[in-house]
Amino acid sequence: MEFHEIVAITGMSGLFRVLSSQSNGVVVTNLEDGKSQFISARVHNISSLENITIYLDNDENRELKYVFADFLKIENETPAPEAKASNDDLRNYFTKAITNHDKVRVHNSDIKKMVRWYHILKANNLVKTEEELKKEEASAEKPAE
Repeated sequence: MEFHEIVAITGMSGLFRVLSSQSNGVVVTNLEDGKSQFISARVHNISSLENITIYLDNDENRELKYVFADFLKIENETPAPEAKASNDDLRNYFTKAITNHDKVRVHNSDIKKMVRWYHILKANNLVKTEEELKKEEASAEKPAE
């Protein structure tokens, strides 16, 4: 399972792996309970985690996979709180991991969702270090010989 296969679906909590796509929706598996189901594209918006970024200061963005790498980097020193922790605890943790995030445009609900997703991805061994991500990107950019 790869990070680019993981999606979030509006109106549904958790994360899902895309098994197959059709013109009117997708078949997904819930990463928490392993149940598969068809999701209609007419009813739900489906967002790949690969396409999600957070706002940083200076109108920059950081890809979600790098945000999770930042969480992993501070894991030993500061473990991620549960998603049900207080807004202050979640914001303090997030600020420690991403010091330059835009404090106005990154809402508490966004942080709560990212922390919950981090726990799900970590349980499924889908969080990579920044070094691993950069190696993958470098090898993907090399032309085939």
